[in-house]
Amino acid sequence: MAAHAVPSLGSFDASELDGKSHDEMVEMAKSAEDAEDWYRACQILMRAHRESGAIDSKSTSVDTFSGLMNFIDKMGRRSM
Repeated sequence: MAAHAVPSLGSFDASELDGKSHDEMVEMAKSAEDAEDWYRACQILMRAHRESGAIDSKSTSVDTFSGLMNFIDKMGRRSM
């Protein structure tokens, strides 16, 4: 039996966020959500929250928002 092709999660280039404010990134994420481009929306929000300090990149405890977001990001990257 042939394996089914896994659909693309979409595309995202972090450089498109360079120089954007937090509010601009949140608006971009909302636009991606409206277009049902979930991967793009998640990646934009992850970057916005990291830059705002809401996500501490060193946190590993999934009992905290930062730790949970880092875990989700790590698992997502492994699946790519």
